[in-house]
Amino acid sequence: MDAARPEHLTKTRRGEPVTFLEAVSEALFEEMERDDRVFLMGEDIGVYGGAFKVTRGFLEHFGERRVIDTPIAEGGFTGAAAGAAQNMPADFRVSLVNPPGRDAYPIAGFTWLLVYKNQRDEVRGKALVNFLWWAIHQGQKYAPDLLYAPLPSQVVRMVEKKIQEISYRGKPLLVSR
Repeated sequence: MDAARPEHLTKTRRGEPVTFLEAVSEALFEEMERDDRVFLMGEDIGVYGGAFKVTRGFLEHFGERRVIDTPIAEGGFTGAAAGAAQNMPADFRVSLVNPPGRDAYPIAGFTWLLVYKNQRDEVRGKALVNFLWWAIHQGQKYAPDLLYAPLPSQVVRMVEKKIQEISYRGKPLLVSR
């Protein structure tokens, strides 16, 4: 494809400030222009342009051979996370590209929450740890309806340990479970 660069992907060239998502979009676009071996695969990244519109205009510019919409397959993402969890470090930095695992999808995303380990407000801190505990246990049943993959049990155990470390003035905020 040889369409012109979309206008919304020229802000840095014009010296205009960009948001984080715009910077990601421009960087992806530039790399795809630079190297025709680069392609993107993901849910709704083609016609829809992705959940945050990061790939808006990519399909028209690069074509469907390089911007590939994939089916929504939460089970594959759970498989990818389960495979990655086998060697996942304590800080959860993990790449889910070609992960091990019988049902692993070759490329999957991961959502992180950044939480202060030492909370400044005890009441809000307790509400936070209770919500996080609920999210990784009871909340998992809602994951498929929200188009998320449920967490594998090994990841749940790792997250439990992190939640148990959240404190207020050195006192753990999670009531024993």
